[in-house]
Amino acid sequence: MRSFVIAGIRRVVLGGIVLTAACGPKRPPPSFAPDPGLVEQIRELRKSTSTRACPGESFAAVYTAVLKDEFPVVLSVMGG
Repeated sequence: MRSFVIAGIRRVVLGGIVLTAACGPKRPPPSFAPDPGLVEQIRELRKSTSTRACPGESFAAVYTAVLKDEFPVVLSVMGG
């Protein structure tokens, strides 16, 4: 009986560690800085997503930078 309790506690602790690691902050490192030359060229940022999503469902997002010369550059595609 005691071994089942210990095994259960281990599962809960392991699950908590995994959940904390998966849901922790996902920020760039403090030393991260975008290229100043690129930032200077960006006139507009656009984000495109799907028009429908159910609660809890993931969806794609496309981030596009429009440069001063009207040339669009896809920065990232996330989710989906």
